[in-house]
Amino acid sequence: MYYLTAIYISIALLVLFLRKRKLNTIEISSFLAALIFPLIAIFLQIFLQGMILENFSLSISVLFLLLIVQNDKNLIDVITGLQNNLAFNIVLRDNLLQESSFSITFVHSRELKAIQTYLDNDTYNSLLQKISAWFINLAKKRFHLFSLNDHLFALVSTRHVKDETIGELSLDIIRRSQEAWELGEIEIQLTFQTSIIRVPDDCKTTNQIRDYIEQFIDLTEIYSDRHIIFAKDFVPENHLRQARIAYALQEKIEKNTLDLVYQPIYATKTKGIFAIEALISLPLNDGDTIQQSEILKVAERIGLGKRLGKCIIKNVFSWYVSERLEQHNLFVQIRLLESFCFEIDWAQNILEIAKKTGMNLSFLCLQLTETAIANTLDNLKHNMDFLKSKNVSFALDDYGSGYTDFGEILEIPFTTVKLDKKIVHAAFVDTVGKRLLEGSVSLFKKLNWPIVAEGVETDEHMTYLQELGLEYFQGYKIGYPEKGDKLLEQLKKQF
Repeated sequence: MYYLTAIYISIALLVLFLRKRKLNTIEISSFLAALIFPLIAIFLQIFLQGMILENFSLSISVLFLLLIVQNDKNLIDVITGLQNNLAFNIVLRDNLLQESSFSITFVHSRELKAIQTYLDNDTYNSLLQKISAWFINLAKKRFHLFSLNDHLFALVSTRHVKDETIGELSLDIIRRSQEAWELGEIEIQLTFQTSIIRVPDDCKTTNQIRDYIEQFIDLTEIYSDRHIIFAKDFVPENHLRQARIAYALQEKIEKNTLDLVYQPIYATKTKGIFAIEALISLPLNDGDTIQQSEILKVAERIGLGKRLGKCIIKNVFSWYVSERLEQHNLFVQIRLLESFCFEIDWAQNILEIAKKTGMNLSFLCLQLTETAIANTLDNLKHNMDFLKSKNVSFALDDYGSGYTDFGEILEIPFTTVKLDKKIVHAAFVDTVGKRLLEGSVSLFKKLNWPIVAEGVETDEHMTYLQELGLEYFQGYKIGYPEKGDKLLEQLKKQF
C-alpha cells in the first residue's frame, strides 16, 4: 500500500511540475494541500501501529482534488466558456506578485452592448459564443483570454510573447470589425476597439489596471471613430482625479458657487445669436479645469446628480432674470442630468424654481441625451408634456453619441435636435461619416425638426453644413464658452 501512495504522490507532483505555468497560486497551494493527506497518513502509520490509513487518506486526497477542479468552474463564464472577472483578478495578482512583465490587450464593442436589448437571449448568447470561439482561435497558447463582461474582453500575454505578436493581434481584431457575424438569417456588424497596456511600465498595481479599464470604456465613447485607444489618452491615477473632482464639486454645491459658462448658438436667418447653452466648469486646486462632460459623469457616479441638476437650474434662472435677457428674445439651453429625471415629479421642481426666480419658461430649452432617454423613458414623457404645456421646449442633445430606439425618440415631444460634434467631424474623415451625417440631416428635415450642428470649428465645417441646409450652429467657430458677463459684452453689438 505504501507503493500505491508513493506512485500517487509522484504522479501528482509530476502533473504539478508540468502544468505549473498554467496554474495560479491558489490552485498550486490547493494541489499541494491535497498531497498532505497521504503524507500525514504515512507518519501516523509509523507511530500508531495497527492503523490502516492509506486507503482513507488517498480517498480524502482525491476528493480534495475533485473539489479543486469543481471550484475552477467558478472561474469560467457559463455562456462564453471563457475565464471570468474572478479568474482575471487571480492572474493579475499572481503576475504582479512574480514581478513579471506582461501585456494586456483590452477589446470593447459598444454595439455588442447596445444590441443586447434588441436580440432575444438565445440569439444574443449564440453571438457571444461565436465571438468567444473566434477569440480562442486568435489567442491560441500565446494569450490567456478573459470575458470581463458581455462586451469587454481581455487577452493577457504569456511569457516571451513579442511586441510584434501583440500588435498583430490588435490588427486582426480591427480587421474583423469590417466583417459581419452571421446568425442564421441575421447579419450583425460589430466594431471592436482595442487598447494595450504593458505591466509594469504603464500600470504597476491591480487598482491602476482597474482604473485603466474604467477609462478605456469611457474613452471608447469619446473616441467612437477610433479603433485604437492609445496610452496617451488615459489619465494616470484617474481614481484619485475623480476623488478630487468629487470633493471640489460637493464643496461648490454646498456653497452654491458653481462656475457656469455660456456658449452662443448662431442662426443664419437672423444672422446672430438666438440662444446660449449653459455649461458647468470646475477649477481644481492644481490649476486644472474640468469640463462639463467629466463633471456630470462623476456627479452621477457619486450620487450628486440630482443636487447638481437643481443647483445649475437655479443659478442659470437667477442669472438670466437678473440680466433681463428675456427682452432680447434670447433662449437658454440647459442639460438635464439623468438622475434628476428619475424623480417622479421633476417637472414640478423646475416649475417651482422658475416661480421663485421669476424665469419665463417660454425662453427655456431643456436638453436630454439619448442615454438619459433610454434609462428614464417610463418617467420622462408625462413630465415633458407637462412642461411643454408651460411653453418649455426640448432638444435631443448629442445625437449620434448614444444608442436609442428611434421609435422611442419619436414618442417624445422634442422640438430640436443637436448633432453631436463626433457625427459632424466624421463627415470630414471618410465617405461613411459623410453619408451618416447627410442621412441624419435628411431624416430630421423630413420630421421638420430644427437642427443644431455642434462642433463647428472651421470655415470648412460652416460652408459644408450650410450646403446641407442647416441653419443653426454651435462651436468654437461661433464662440467659446464664456462667463456670463464676458459673453454679454460680446453680444452688446447684437442687442
